[in-house]
Amino acid sequence: LAEEREESRRKFKVLSRLKKEKRELYDALILRYVGRMSDKKISEEMGIKKSLVGKRRQRAREKLREWYKKEYPEEDK
Repeated sequence: LAEEREESRRKFKVLSRLKKEKRELYDALILRYVGRMSDKKISEEMGIKKSLVGKRRQRAREKLREWYKKEYPEEDK
């Protein structure tokens, strides 16, 4: 249980960094997975083309992986 809590804390820390440094990527990710919005609705909400929404989510996931691996290299499996 303690290990799971630590992993959650680490993930939250990296996600918080994304929110602070790359807000447009964070928003695209959160609106889809937490807000359960369609790409069309997200594009309207963010004022961007629908085709850009998926790209931003992809970049967000890449950035999260990159930062997590740098911050916690011992977790890289």
